[in-house]
Amino acid sequence: LKSGVKAGDVVSPMPVMQIDCRILHTSPDSDTQSRPRPLLTNYVMQHVDSDVCLVPYNVLVSYINHAPSTTRTQSSSTSIHPHANIELRWSTHAHLHYKNQQFHDLEAHTLLRGDYGFGLLMELVALRDMDVNEELFLDYGTAWEDAWERHVMQWKPPPPMSHDTSTLENEPDATLSNVEHYISASDYQTKIQTEQNGILRTHAEQQTLPYPPNLQTVCQFSHTDTTHYYSITEPQPSNQQTQTVYQTVWEPTPSSKNDCLRKCRILARHVRTATATTTANQALPQSQSQTQSQTRYYYNVEILAQSTNLHPDCFNFDDENELVYVDQIPESAVTIMDVVDTRDAYLETAFRHPIGFPNGLLPKLWKR
Repeated sequence: LKSGVKAGDVVSPMPVMQIDCRILHTSPDSDTQSRPRPLLTNYVMQHVDSDVCLVPYNVLVSYINHAPSTTRTQSSSTSIHPHANIELRWSTHAHLHYKNQQFHDLEAHTLLRGDYGFGLLMELVALRDMDVNEELFLDYGTAWEDAWERHVMQWKPPPPMSHDTSTLENEPDATLSNVEHYISASDYQTKIQTEQNGILRTHAEQQTLPYPPNLQTVCQFSHTDTTHYYSITEPQPSNQQTQTVYQTVWEPTPSSKNDCLRKCRILARHVRTATATTTANQALPQSQSQTQSQTRYYYNVEILAQSTNLHPDCFNFDDENELVYVDQIPESAVTIMDVVDTRDAYLETAFRHPIGFPNGLLPKLWKR
């Protein structure tokens, strides 16, 4: 909280959008209930007797954690665990209350058809006086709480991951199903810095010592119409070359292009020190010496085509007709990143459950 509030004050308005719960596979009559539930499931509100899910689109809501209300616990002020200090209600604003009522008078199938658009508004209301900087807690309901406790007690990691990354990198709907040896990109970057002196493996080295399948190498490079290429080789039918080959030396890009992180394949590694420069691939160090601390690494890479997760200022290229090679990329512009949809939040064993919608707030016509 940025300022203190009194019991009964509106802490924040909360606009919500109605969607069909069955697309999230959370309804008992959903014909896709056995499919993995999307991450959105954790951020929607659903009543057990309704197929109407409400999606809050106030950024604040994403930071509100669960805590039971005092009516569901034996202790209150003496408990070390927090209690809910806010609750939901439909907006009491005169005009918006009328708008809400229009939606409440629609049957669920009509509401979900979308003919009436959006406009539902709820409010988060303080249950007690609160001070500045106090954290907000909302009661997600007993069903959510029971599901979380089961998840904590029953969760077990699946078998170890394989190192076949083809499915993860080439199929947009692929998910990481094996997590026993899971490590995030940020943790692996730390591991590389502390254990391998910051050296990234070449594509050849990865054939015998691959990275975990949920990780990929990315390079900061902006392939635009103004990029200077020292060599552009057009297709040569005589030698069966069917692609245009671009070659360039890496140059710093304007700040607006800094988000052009592209999948790349490291072909060679070069070492530069304060006293010498060598262009031969160097073996991974066994230990870090004083001389090595002054070492800087540069990479020659092949930029791999991609059409997703690119900054709007980035320019894509045609992977079927173009090859792009970049030399002398500094270590600061090459890193390890999570493959799309493989972070721990996307694991098949990750927790998925909608926030419970209070009984007294569900319109009768929205019930099954």
